[in-house]
Amino acid sequence: TRKTQELAQQREQSAAEIATEKARIEADRANFQAAARLVALDDRLQQFANVDWQALSQSDPVAAQQQFFQYQQLKDARGGLVAQIQQHESQRALQEREATARAMQQANEVLGREIKGWSPEVAKELRAVAKSLGADDKSVDSIREPWVVRALYAQKVLSEMTAKAQAKPPPPPATVVKTVTGGAQRAAVDPDKMTPEQFAKWRNADLRKRGKL
Repeated sequence: TRKTQELAQQREQSAAEIATEKARIEADRANFQAAARLVALDDRLQQFANVDWQALSQSDPVAAQQQFFQYQQLKDARGGLVAQIQQHESQRALQEREATARAMQQANEVLGREIKGWSPEVAKELRAVAKSLGADDKSVDSIREPWVVRALYAQKVLSEMTAKAQAKPPPPPATVVKTVTGGAQRAAVDPDKMTPEQFAKWRNADLRKRGKL
């Protein structure tokens, strides 16, 4: 059931992404056409750049009025196109920020399940790992795929294990050597294992030691 639900969610997400991409393509096409019309309007407006309106109105008032009216129409049309293009750019930037936020949320959900202890602090550490491998800030900021983050995490763990293995062990603590004083200890003697001669010698020595001989 869980797999079926996940598959249904993935299909819905894919359908939504396809619809969003189609809308984006249509909006980009319309914006491209608006930009083309803007270039054409600028070319037509350039024709009025050197017109002496005062002299033209004195020599031919009707023509001056007609051309000035056409000039104003072109300026108004240009202003509308500029506003349309700016609105498209603002909307496109908003869509990109929203898409980035969704991608980051999805990536964090995946990484939270697959990387133990995932947190903003770990993400910051992985940024440092990526930069140590030669990535710049722009490249790091563009990372969206969870597998790239998992690879950076594996590199982080490997580097920590390598550094730990190469670290020198601490010297053993100094120990105080105790000096044993006194006479030399005599080895234990077992009379049962002596020969008669050895037993007699040992017995005499023991008696002399105790003052009985």
